[in-house]
Amino acid sequence: MQLRLTLADKLKDTISHLNTLQSRVLDDELIRWKREQQLQGNGAQFNSNLDTIQEWCESLAEIIWLNRQQIKEAERLKQKIGLEPPGVADILPNLSSQITQLLSSLVTRWVSKWSCNPCLGFLGGGWWGVMDLSKRKVDTHY
Repeated sequence: MQLRLTLADKLKDTISHLNTLQSRVLDDELIRWKREQQLQGNGAQFNSNLDTIQEWCESLAEIIWLNRQQIKEAERLKQKIGLEPPGVADILPNLSSQITQLLSSLVTRWVSKWSCNPCLGFLGGGWWGVMDLSKRKVDTHY
């Protein structure tokens, strides 16, 4: 029982760190890149690091996806074992919802900012196949 609570706490902390990291990439680095690109039109020097930002987004998405799979597996094992001690709140469904929202947010924010080939290049295969970008939501059945 204690191990299950420890796992849930560690997953909760991981989601918090992933959220902070995602904010840094999308809210800080990507916005900085866009601003420098705009200033280039006024003659400022522009050192494009869009490839680096794209790599960060891809890596972040993969890490989020792997954590989502871990949460789904924990939920599956919990149901299989059937341990539901009284008085202990099950936070796995909430964690699952949070991690799914984090992944969905990463994809929609990244794709919605860019309708160019470089940003769509990493959407071609792998786990991105479960994303329904037209509806902007993650298929939660995977």
